Amino acid sequence: MKQKSKPIDDDLSKAIKAGNKAKSAAERKKTKEADDARKKHKEYIKSQIPEAKKWIKDVLMKKITEETAKGCSRISLGDRHGHPGISAEAIYEAAKMIDGLKPGTVDHNEYDSDGYLRSWATAYYVEW
Repeated sequence: MKQKSKPIDDDLSKAIKAGNKAKSAAERKKTKEADDARKKHKEYIKSQIPEAKKWIKDVLMKKITEETAKGCSRISLGDRHGHPGISAEAIYEAAKMIDGLKPGTVDHNEYDSDGYLRSWATAYYVEW
């Protein structure tokens, strides 16, 4: 035979509801802040795309010629390839718009001895 559950005290019920309401408000605020930061970052990358296209035309195409002559078909978009003031992500996005270029990403994860993720980074590259 099932036992009837005892009704929750009104004060306890109010406290739980108030706590859930506060938690929801905090979660909404956190989500909104993350969305705003994501939107700001996307706008920043979008603002760099014209410069990135110019860099691809002026610099990357020469590097592609050099690398193709060596038998390579991929260039990492790290700092050593000299795109001052233009983020690798913007070059990646601009390269998506150019026929024949195949931009991609590689995620680099590092774990500590306990198996927890310690650091994470995305590397950008272009293939042709």
